[in-house]
Amino acid sequence: MSNNPRYGCFNERVKLRKRLKAMGITRCMNPKCGQLLDWEHPYRQNSAEIDEIVPISKLPKEMRARAAIDPRNVQVLCRRCNQQKSNKLNWDGGKVRKPPEFETPPSPVDWFS
Repeated sequence: MSNNPRYGCFNERVKLRKRLKAMGITRCMNPKCGQLLDWEHPYRQNSAEIDEIVPISKLPKEMRARAAIDPRNVQVLCRRCNQQKSNKLNWDGGKVRKPPEFETPPSPVDWFS
């Protein structure tokens, strides 16, 4: 069994991916990239990938599975940008695109407490 919390919530991640795709996101959310996304073919440089804004590896173990499927904590990046960002909170001097506004936006205290 893997230690990756994303695998424990695989079905929820699939639903989240479908939801993000249905929102019509067609470009990488990295403001310096903007690459057209390919939602159909994995492992290409422009493949659409779900990235956690606050990386789950930076959270306490009991919060990781929930953070991996929380729509307030994800953005869609092309594969190249997702790999460059890795598990950093931001890249290029903090130029991470902010998540869309929600009724109850997450507080950094919620993720790190």
